[in-house]
Amino acid sequence: MDTSQTQAIDFQVKEFIHAHIKELESYLGCTLTRDIQTPDTISRWLNQLSALCNSSPEVASFENYHDARRYLNEISDFLMVFKQDTDPGFEETELGKFIKRAKQWLNKVSKRHQLPFDDVWNRIAPASPDHIAVIDQDVFEAQWWSPVPMMDVEILLRTEGITIVSPVLEPPKLAGGRSVRFTFSPDLEGRDMR
Repeated sequence: MDTSQTQAIDFQVKEFIHAHIKELESYLGCTLTRDIQTPDTISRWLNQLSALCNSSPEVASFENYHDARRYLNEISDFLMVFKQDTDPGFEETELGKFIKRAKQWLNKVSKRHQLPFDDVWNRIAPASPDHIAVIDQDVFEAQWWSPVPMMDVEILLRTEGITIVSPVLEPPKLAGGRSVRFTFSPDLEGRDMR
């Protein structure tokens, strides 16, 4: 990121935090600190993601892809905590443009490292969800209908080589069910798990 983009994104992040604090103040009935700084972790994730996305997708390793995906997920989680919509208006901001560029880079890299769908089932065995949805390139969602075999969910959560992207949730469209979003760790690249 160049200096002007870094400053614009830093300002935008501070604005998210400030708006969130203002909302909290209305409930707490007190004034919270006004000296808002961008958290170091957010700055670090943005800088590391920027460095990865500045490299050529044609030479990026699966580990680079995995790291970039992790940083982008952390940034997305941060935005969710601060209730930041990622609508078309957001996409025109500096942070929105940065995230869009990172997703494009990830998409290009993932095409080189894409996993055949049948391998997904083999790699998560013995866990056996009712359905696996493809959420994004190399991000999957295991879904169990009600009644949920919680031991099966635990098996997935503890399977070596799987990185959990989001916690176990009860999706609105899956009443009484459970879902877990996951990807595969970079150390499993190229291993035949059948």
